Amino acid sequence: MNYKVAVCSSDGIRLDVHFGKCAKYYIFEPDLEKGVFLPAGIREIEPVCKQCGHSDHDFGAVAQALSDCKIILVNRIGYPARNYMNGVGFTVLSDEGSIEDVLKTLISHILKYNSENK
Repeated sequence: MNYKVAVCSSDGIRLDVHFGKCAKYYIFEPDLEKGVFLPAGIREIEPVCKQCGHSDHDFGAVAQALSDCKIILVNRIGYPARNYMNGVGFTVLSDEGSIEDVLKTLISHILKYNSENK
């Protein structure tokens, strides 16, 4: 299963940006043998929240730009955006703190899930 993760962050260190205001996604790929996520690039995307709101078209642009990712980590996300992104196949998780700590927790859950479902 593809566990590539897109992390919404202002600085690449903290998980600190709301999905709708995110302009930069830090991409990570798992190394399941080592039990870590490795940096795989940065993607700059037009934030979906604008003064006049947002639309499914805006969410679709984010989905297309992150199409090779399975998981999106954000600080916060509204219900319409979460519903749309989940509906097109993403798992959206909300958390806060350092990216390193959040990814350590995520990889431990993935490894546990994989070992239980072999």
